[in-house]
Amino acid sequence: MIAVNSADDVTPIVPRALCFAIDYGQSLEEMIAAGHYGRVNRNITAKHFPIKPKRSLFIRRRVVRFEAQCIHPNRCISSENVLNVIGYVDTCNPWMPANIEQILSYGAVFPEEQCKHPIVGLGSVAEVIGGRGVPSLGRVNFSRELLLSGWDGMWTPEYRFLAVREI
Repeated sequence: MIAVNSADDVTPIVPRALCFAIDYGQSLEEMIAAGHYGRVNRNITAKHFPIKPKRSLFIRRRVVRFEAQCIHPNRCISSENVLNVIGYVDTCNPWMPANIEQILSYGAVFPEEQCKHPIVGLGSVAEVIGGRGVPSLGRVNFSRELLLSGWDGMWTPEYRFLAVREI
């Protein structure tokens, strides 16, 4: 996890990234089922969040490995500013905001993480019910949930933002 107080202050809290793999042969529905969520937002569909692997990745192999870090700004912050922070964490080997398949795979492999704090994937944005929505992992009572959160507005300090890069 990375704690970020400003674009000038990026401090690793945990010095290691967590690794996971995505099987691009799976459909969005299969990826959601693998997470065993107690509740899934009905607007998280293949229509709103299509799985679009890079063609070069798909040709080379069906399963792609990633490493992930949870970025923690530890303050109220906009989605645009989170993207700037993610890009600033490691400019030599850059991180990208997690898209739908990356956040789903992360949630399936590390289900306990979303019980500690909500985790957002800013790499997939869909126009849903007149606004922009992004997938997020959260918990309500004892139920792990796959949610649709708003892109616009400010994120409160409790949120983490999943950043990934291919291994």
